[in-house]
Amino acid sequence: MDASGKFKEYLATDMRGLLSLYQAVHVRTHGDSILEEALAFTSVRLKSRAQYMIPILAKQVKYALQQTLCKGIPGVKARHYISIYEEDETNDNPLLLRLAKLDFNSLQMLHKQELDELLRYVRNLMHRYLGLLLKVM
Repeated sequence: MDASGKFKEYLATDMRGLLSLYQAVHVRTHGDSILEEALAFTSVRLKSRAQYMIPILAKQVKYALQQTLCKGIPGVKARHYISIYEEDETNDNPLLLRLAKLDFNSLQMLHKQELDELLRYVRNLMHRYLGLLLKVM
């Protein structure tokens, strides 16, 4: 911050840093005035400069402005960020990408199995109660 207590404008030249700060301020506590100012500072600059960014960064900014990192369904966010990392030309770690995909797919398989078990349980429960109802009638 400068002498007047405002964020220094040169910080707005680092778009990735600005995006990281924007995402970080969303976990602030109520009444934290510095982070409130940081939110205003970052959101205004990200919105105004998104059209001039490289496409992959603009995509990240647009998504972050619509849906912050700390809100939303984690699985959906993970899939979104996997696709962004896949498109990123600076992606220098293919092993990390592969592990992220494997983790996502295994978690998705686990959720599917749990849902299948839940549906099977509900069906059995319904059949038992229907049988009881038919006996009573």
